[in-house]
Amino acid sequence: MPTASKPVSNSSVDLFLQREVRGVRIALYTRIVFICLFTVITQRVAQNQFEKSIVFLLCIVALSISLVSLYFLQRTQLLRIIGYIGAISDVIIIGCLQATWYYSVGGETISKAYLLKTSMTEVTFVIMVLQCISLYPGYPLVVCLGG
Repeated sequence: MPTASKPVSNSSVDLFLQREVRGVRIALYTRIVFICLFTVITQRVAQNQFEKSIVFLLCIVALSISLVSLYFLQRTQLLRIIGYIGAISDVIIIGCLQATWYYSVGGETISKAYLLKTSMTEVTFVIMVLQCISLYPGYPLVVCLGG
């Protein structure tokens, strides 16, 4: 006698949900490692104390958000909220870092073209790729539109 199994749609939905959780978890771990490395590197190469303190504050806030998100990731009903919070915090960090770097090297005394010479475009693309790991198209879209 054949055994009763779950309908195909439920198993595929469960599989997709597991993959999305795994992708968001990978993005969170990668963000935590990136934040820690970025904090150490910035403290070594920063132009002035203003840049050091702003970047350190941003990293502490982003690290706190990432750790809290990692804690609440076990609740799958919060998955999309956690993913969007991560994507929005990435966009905020990208914007704040560009402004901080601009003002730390002279602000209004230098050309605004300086912002085009930073490596933030490449960083934004890397963040979009990391957001794609979750297989949910909303997270990289937020980074793309905001970055």
